[in-house]
Amino acid sequence: MSFLKDKEIANDLGMSVSWVRVQRHLRVKGLAHVFEVEPVYIGRSPRYPREAYEAWKTGMKGGEQPTRHP
Repeated sequence: MSFLKDKEIANDLGMSVSWVRVQRHLRVKGLAHVFEVEPVYIGRSPRYPREAYEAWKTGMKGGEQPTRHP
C-alpha cells in the first residue's frame, strides 16, 4: 500500500496544501467538506492511501469539483 502526502494531493488537484489541511479539519469537525479521503496517521503525519484517493478522484470527475477557499 502506498501513501500520498498533503503536498502530493494538493499538486495533483491544483489546490494549495492549506486547502487539503482545511478539508481534513472540516471533516474531523463534521463540517461541510469536499475531500472525503480518510487519512492514515504515521506518527503525527497524515498520509492518504493512494487507492482511496484515486477512487475519490475518479468519483469527482462527473460531479462536484473542489473549490478554493479565499
